[in-house]
Amino acid sequence: MEDQSESAEEKLIPKDSPTPPTIGEFGIGGLFSRFFLIPLTIVVIGVGLFLAYSAAIQKEKSIDELLATVSGAGVNKPWHAAFELTRRLAANPPEASDPVFIGRVAKAFELSGNQDPRLRSFLAMALANLKDPRSLAALQKGLEDESDETRIHVMLAVGLYGDPAGAKSLAPFLESKDEGEQRTAICSLGLLKDKESLEGVVPFLEHPTDDLRWNAALALAGVGDLRAEPMLLRMLDRDYLKSLAAPEQTKPQKTIWAWWNRAWPFDNQSAGFDESSQARVMRHAVAALARLQSEKSIPEIKKLLKSERQDIQWEAAKALALFMQPEAAPILEAGLDRRSLMRKGFGPAESKQMIRDSIFALRQLKLESSKAALEKLKKTEHDPEILKMADQALKDFG
Repeated sequence: MEDQSESAEEKLIPKDSPTPPTIGEFGIGGLFSRFFLIPLTIVVIGVGLFLAYSAAIQKEKSIDELLATVSGAGVNKPWHAAFELTRRLAANPPEASDPVFIGRVAKAFELSGNQDPRLRSFLAMALANLKDPRSLAALQKGLEDESDETRIHVMLAVGLYGDPAGAKSLAPFLESKDEGEQRTAICSLGLLKDKESLEGVVPFLEHPTDDLRWNAALALAGVGDLRAEPMLLRMLDRDYLKSLAAPEQTKPQKTIWAWWNRAWPFDNQSAGFDESSQARVMRHAVAALARLQSEKSIPEIKKLLKSERQDIQWEAAKALALFMQPEAAPILEAGLDRRSLMRKGFGPAESKQMIRDSIFALRQLKLESSKAALEKLKKTEHDPEILKMADQALKDFG
């Protein structure tokens, strides 16, 4: 089992939508780690810590200048500019809706064929933000790239682009002999939620590789396919997870995922399938079972409220709120206390997301006992967004 990127800012399970979440909502690594078990050691060797320095320099340039640099000369500058261009486009600037600009990005990607995989990979992620037919056409052509690093990034980008029409171009990778390509195809097809293409994922529920089985179950749960339920319940079994043999450590690879999640250092240094990796699998399974509305899973999820790990308790409470189980309330109410969250090691952004999730979940439960916790929150919180959410929740309580 390889290590996986992880974002602590995980949101409550969203309602099904034909449009998947955007890079801007989660960040690239965070987006995929929210729904799937993506390894850190997928692609792009040699990004390096100096990327932070180069990004700071590139911030001084306009988006047009960055795009011009992408097509310019130099050993490092083009891919540095492509990285910063991708990051800027995640904020959906005016240029992102300009047909001329979109055409220029698509053209830059096409002209970069078989060049530096770093340049190609970042440009693919830039195209994922541009909801234009030319973007999808360019990405699909990029699936034929000679570089496996680039192909995998392009596959991720097709999933992020969000057009189910891209699913047919991803389906052939399910037959790849490379498990990295198979895994990426499963994840991207899961984001696209194309039921016809996801039929090709069903056999992976019986695959000999653990994380391919798990990702298949997560992808199928996204479209409400109950065939995923047995595997998801298996993923909650701590004894089963503990029994998995830890793989031999391979030489760490450097990836863009670590940079995007602000994870330092860039190297994947965790040893084997440790407790943290096991907990990550369990959290994903809980979220997927809630998405399935699997009544069969409620007793197993309730057991997790007594877990020694707070992250597992938290995910279980959020899921149980969707099942309208009042036992979730104490943990969710505790999640309204920003100071307590900060003392437990959650940062400002993480704490805010947990508070937002708690309010949303408590609105589902509508327990009279939660009103006091929400009123207390209004007296201690200063964030306008949080205060607005608290007011709306109290109105719902009547």
